[in-house]
Amino acid sequence: MLAMALSYGMHPTVLHEDSTLVSADFPYYTRLHIQEHLGDSVPIVYHTGPSGNQSPRRFVDGQTFAEAERLGRKLGAAVCLALNELTSADWLATAHLAGRLAKVELPPNCIRDLSAAQRLLADSRAHYEQLRRDRAPRAEIRTAECAVFGAEGTMTLARAAANGELEARLRTYRPIEVQALGIGPGCLIGLPGECFTEYGLEIKRQTRPHTFVISLVNGELQGYIVTPGTAGSGYEATNAVFAPESGRVLVDAAAELAAGFVR
Repeated sequence: MLAMALSYGMHPTVLHEDSTLVSADFPYYTRLHIQEHLGDSVPIVYHTGPSGNQSPRRFVDGQTFAEAERLGRKLGAAVCLALNELTSADWLATAHLAGRLAKVELPPNCIRDLSAAQRLLADSRAHYEQLRRDRAPRAEIRTAECAVFGAEGTMTLARAAANGELEARLRTYRPIEVQALGIGPGCLIGLPGECFTEYGLEIKRQTRPHTFVISLVNGELQGYIVTPGTAGSGYEATNAVFAPESGRVLVDAAAELAAGFVR
């Protein structure tokens, strides 16, 4: 039986939160395109790679199913092209399986106090409304709208930090798990939360050639794992409950796990 595991680093958010329909967004059309190529009996499991700072908003003309299909089929076509280039040497009759797990501690982020969070929310709302009045490009307005969402989240975090609720919740996240699954010469790395793309790329640089990094793994870990250069600004960074140094902790753990597999 033939099956496929596919990992791609992009938020599946062509459709926004105002959609009242349940959907798989563009990954549905990616799977559909590949099954049209391989046969609809082939199961395809889609994984979201590290993409905390990746959004399709600058690559679409609107938040429609037609745009989700356009992007999804474009990805599917790229996968099918790669499949067509495989040769018999790329297939293994048997493959050694192995799994490893690491538990790490992630340093907490410094959360703004209530007054700073209120100023951020007021500034974010004013900027968003100004862009709407100026009829700015759609992607810029959406980015500003996300900044408002982020500032609202920052207010929630500031209140939770002030009354001790945040610290209590963070204790439930300790320790954090990083997973690795070795399949022959390949390796799947499972990271918690929404890691920025740079961390996934760094793991690939430090490990074996066929390493695939998957995010949003291991339960309900909240928040983004941002890079140091973005700390304190943007939707993702203002909602991060873990410090940017957490990314390096995850990268080091993942690289050590991958190095432990028999080559």
